[in-house]
Amino acid sequence: MKKVKLFFAKYEWWIIGCLALAGFILGIIGFKFYFLKTTGETKSLFDLMYLAFQLFTFESGSVEGDVPLILEISRFLAPSALAFAAIKTFLTIASERIKMFKLRTMKNHIIVCSLNEQSIKFIQDLIYKKKKIVVIEENADNPEIEVLKNNGVYVLIGNLTDVTLLEKSNVARAKYLICFSTNDSINISIALSAYYGIKKQKMSSSCISFISVSNIRMLSKLKDLDFFIDVERNKILNSGQIQKYEIRTFNIYERAARLIFNMYSPDVFCKIQNENDEQAHALIVGFNQLSEGLIFQFARTGHYANFKKIKISLLSDDAVQINKFIKEYHHLKGVIDLRPINLDYEQFDLNFLKEIETPTRVSTIYICIDDERDCLDFIHKIKSLLHYSNKSLIVCQSTAKSIINLIPESKEQNKLNVYKFSILEETCTFDSIINETTDELARIIHNDYMEKLGDKLDHKRDSHQIWDLLSDEMKNQNRNQAEHIFIKLRAINCVAKTVGNSECIYEIEKDSEAIERLSKMEHNRWCAEMISNGWVYGPVRDVQKKNNPDLIPYEELNEEIKQLDRNVVLNIPNLLKKMKLEICKLS
Repeated sequence: MKKVKLFFAKYEWWIIGCLALAGFILGIIGFKFYFLKTTGETKSLFDLMYLAFQLFTFESGSVEGDVPLILEISRFLAPSALAFAAIKTFLTIASERIKMFKLRTMKNHIIVCSLNEQSIKFIQDLIYKKKKIVVIEENADNPEIEVLKNNGVYVLIGNLTDVTLLEKSNVARAKYLICFSTNDSINISIALSAYYGIKKQKMSSSCISFISVSNIRMLSKLKDLDFFIDVERNKILNSGQIQKYEIRTFNIYERAARLIFNMYSPDVFCKIQNENDEQAHALIVGFNQLSEGLIFQFARTGHYANFKKIKISLLSDDAVQINKFIKEYHHLKGVIDLRPINLDYEQFDLNFLKEIETPTRVSTIYICIDDERDCLDFIHKIKSLLHYSNKSLIVCQSTAKSIINLIPESKEQNKLNVYKFSILEETCTFDSIINETTDELARIIHNDYMEKLGDKLDHKRDSHQIWDLLSDEMKNQNRNQAEHIFIKLRAINCVAKTVGNSECIYEIEKDSEAIERLSKMEHNRWCAEMISNGWVYGPVRDVQKKNNPDLIPYEELNEEIKQLDRNVVLNIPNLLKKMKLEICKLS
């Protein structure tokens, strides 16, 4: 039944047109038979067409005598088609007016700008989660528009950066504005147009804009420049109300890398719980935005209980691009052991793998090859080479519709375990892009930090601001700390479970050895975060020069600074409790 409704909704005007045409043709044939039968006349084609046209307005259908069946059908079909079209038009106009009225009173909805492969996946997830959605699209002929309307989505057609159109979408009362255009400049213009439009109206808005940035390196540079700092500083309006409108940037591949790392970090497959455990070694095959994102993620968050830099072997046939990347992000060598390998994928064999694994065994392999055929060939080769290897293979594909999706997943002891990650399906979702869970925990971390500052609170310091006034760099530091909590838990053989769902609750404050180990992990993570953002050691803290005296090994810190790291660890149970989670020890 649902398929029938969707079919009719998609082709109803074609159906109405066909019925009208059928009524017209049957009218011509019917009148021809009628006059031949009743008067013996042979009317001209133009006369018959004129009479058939009049059927639509009830002006020629009233005839005397025996009426042929074809004309009888036409006398009802033609005006019915016209009446149905008129009613449909009226209802469409009325429905649009009602929708626009509802839109003016709508709040806490989600506005999505531009329809493309990424945004459509995102909207489908919103529909599934029963969110209120408004779409702004430039192309009125986009075939997805009718499908969206039939799913209750409000669709506005026009220039994406038009302030008037953004006002029609009621952006001031929206919860989120998501800009999915493939043009970064247009996305930035949309977000800024919305900001200045809200500011002009002098309305208090809590809308958060998410701007899709097509290139992961551009994303990094925008964050470094604090590009939207004027907006993020939440200027006070003339009305005295605080403008809470916020702009955030995201890149699909950066988000995908975060998800892949959280799900398939090397320590998920091979426990890393003490200093004697060997160096974590990941092999990334292919060089593109996703592999760049994975490298950045390993640099920020891949800091384990063995206190060794994670080793990343980057295998690619594009030596020029890899060398450019390493030169541009030379500071990464301070936090990860990155080894570029220039090799044609066809030349990969067991001997070459042995060279890569000297002296540290590869535990996790991430396949990030763009070309589907090359990707399939490499997966086929590596599965045949490493069938019995106790390694984990994560195949990263652009979409679930890829032929690579036909490769079966496998999870068997002492064999090559295969996992698949569909970038669009996993990343273009409400949870991934909006990321409310991570942000909620990050906000809790920052608020807790602010509460504990007490008399030491200094509003002149960038880190001593309320969450809404923090720079993007500061917010990301809290987000990365939130994500690293789960690596810390795995380091002590623990997990976070919903409160009340476990009997083996672990009290970390009673384990001094674990506290010291996790505190050192936290310091290493923090140092990597700072170095990745361009900070260097300096005897005196200087924000402008990005100097910090604490960028030294944990053992060299004074007790006061060490205690700050210990406090982060001791605070984990309290933070998780606010998320209705508790720490449980695994058997």
